[in-house]
Amino acid sequence: MLDKGFIKKEIKLNSWKILIAAAALIFFAFFLILTFPHYPEAQLTELLGQRFQEYFADHPLFAFHLIDRWFTNLFQVGAVLAILLGMEIFARELEVGTLDFILAAPLSRRQIFWEKNIISLILIFLLLLLATIFLMILLIVARYQFTASRLLIIAAIFSLLAWIPFSLAQLISLFLDDRAKSGILAAVLYFGFILLTGQPLDWVISEQFDWLVSYYFAGVFPFFQVAAILGLTAALLAAAWVRFKSRDF
Repeated sequence: MLDKGFIKKEIKLNSWKILIAAAALIFFAFFLILTFPHYPEAQLTELLGQRFQEYFADHPLFAFHLIDRWFTNLFQVGAVLAILLGMEIFARELEVGTLDFILAAPLSRRQIFWEKNIISLILIFLLLLLATIFLMILLIVARYQFTASRLLIIAAIFSLLAWIPFSLAQLISLFLDDRAKSGILAAVLYFGFILLTGQPLDWVISEQFDWLVSYYFAGVFPFFQVAAILGLTAALLAAAWVRFKSRDF
């Protein structure tokens, strides 16, 4: 069972990051819906039709606009928030001198490490999922059609995907002991990998994320990719735990 004191402390320390990320996603949700009628239909058809040729003839234009914009927003905001949380989870405590106090508490290192991580991972997951639910409410009010279950499941997958930069930033911070350098290095490695393996201007709707598009339009669940995301996250967290457990703070 998670320690209530830890939960309150982590939420309080990270509240400004969560609020900014939530505000950004709320803005993007309104922007997505309000700007769609003002795009020239021919321009959208040409742009999105090239990306989604396999499914374009069988679905309304708004569905592709929704997938293109919202998935990109979830990816970008989720990754940035995850890096901010990950780079500070222990480096902040070390910099301000509170880590020794935490380690002196009647809690094992294992409990401290995993409780702080579980709280952060849950916060990331819930934020992206709740933001998508908010978007769905706006879509219902605006009378746009969408596949609710698949949209929610993809939001959940993007939440899991954000766990990778979180775990990476945390692992780096346990070696560098510097929040800013850890965050910058994690961002360079993570976004650099995405940009090098996909199309630089299309951060999400590129080759490595086609499986999410296939799931939304064709219902082909990406079991292998989800397993890979969870496996990489587990490996990064395990490496961070080994470093945290063996370090002499």
